[in-house]
Amino acid sequence: MLRGLRRQPNGATRELRRKVRATKKEREQYIQRVRQPIEAELTRHKIKARIFGRPKSFYSIYNKMRIRNKPFEEIYDLFAIRVIVQRIEECYYVLGIVHSLFMPISDRFKDYIATPKINGYRSLHTTVIGPDGKMVEIQIRTEEMHYMAEDGIAAHWRYKHGIEERTSFDEHINWIKDLLERQMTENDPGDFLEDLKIDLFQDEVFVFSPQGDLFKLPKGSTPVDFAYAVHTSVGNHCIAAKINGKIVPLRTVLHSGQQVEIITSQNQKPNQDWLSFVKTSKARHCIRKILREEQMAQTLKMGEEILNRFLKKYRLSEDSEQMKEVLPKIGFQNLESLKVSIGRGEFVIENLERKLFPEQPPTPKKESFFVKFLKRARGDS
Repeated sequence: MLRGLRRQPNGATRELRRKVRATKKEREQYIQRVRQPIEAELTRHKIKARIFGRPKSFYSIYNKMRIRNKPFEEIYDLFAIRVIVQRIEECYYVLGIVHSLFMPISDRFKDYIATPKINGYRSLHTTVIGPDGKMVEIQIRTEEMHYMAEDGIAAHWRYKHGIEERTSFDEHINWIKDLLERQMTENDPGDFLEDLKIDLFQDEVFVFSPQGDLFKLPKGSTPVDFAYAVHTSVGNHCIAAKINGKIVPLRTVLHSGQQVEIITSQNQKPNQDWLSFVKTSKARHCIRKILREEQMAQTLKMGEEILNRFLKKYRLSEDSEQMKEVLPKIGFQNLESLKVSIGRGEFVIENLERKLFPEQPPTPKKESFFVKFLKRARGDS
């Protein structure tokens, strides 16, 4: 995904940049038209808030065009406004005010306060129809959530504990912010992130779900590792994967910045081959667990079939008194453990026959088809 801009023909990239630059001033003016009524309503309701907006970046617009497969002229949600308040209850109050001013798009509302993202991100996201019928994305969060979203968990801890003095951590954060800002305005963000990941994250890859959630995985991870990172059930039923919208083999190695989508089927189960390419311990553990369970089920089924044929021969049932009495004598607590042992070949059915009918002469042992085949192959008589 991050290499997408680099692969675009130079003419197409330049044309898109020209269109974005040409409309930037117009988009900034439009943001003010949306911001002003929100600001007025919050003041009227005596809610202290910081409101700021920005036209979406070139790279963000490019991604929308690529994902939706639409030209620049058909991308309408090019605006983003952020409202920062003091308390959680004010977030929902502001949401109500925004929805009273502008018509919301119901399927574009996300409550990351009630259900935070896996990385701890919390905020309300809503998209509304602004003036002239244009879509505007509005994010509403508290100062604490803003610290967390902008600077990460360490900054969140500092905020909670009221630590105000600057540290080397702040210097590193500002350095990264400065790099990002300059790169977004001057150069290709794809080049920047590509270089940054090589320098800083050589042993890890950072990929995204279609919903935008970030996942950190070991270098060399595959879509199967990603599937298990999302949820065990997703991994167990993973049948195919898409990287940046394209179907790829499950053993494809992931690279930072890619968007990974997992396709599942209830009929799909892990197979032994997956163990040859997965990298995460969770994936390996879950795959082995399923394989063991399947092997146990097959073993149990085989043992059950052998035991049922034996019981049918002597007109016995599993819950007969004879079977209940004989189990402890042959070293088993229950029928299931007996079936498993028979299925594994650890316990031969003739031993059960001898315990049940000690006076009866043993049944002559018949050679299996496999043994007969081997004898014929060796030329034995």
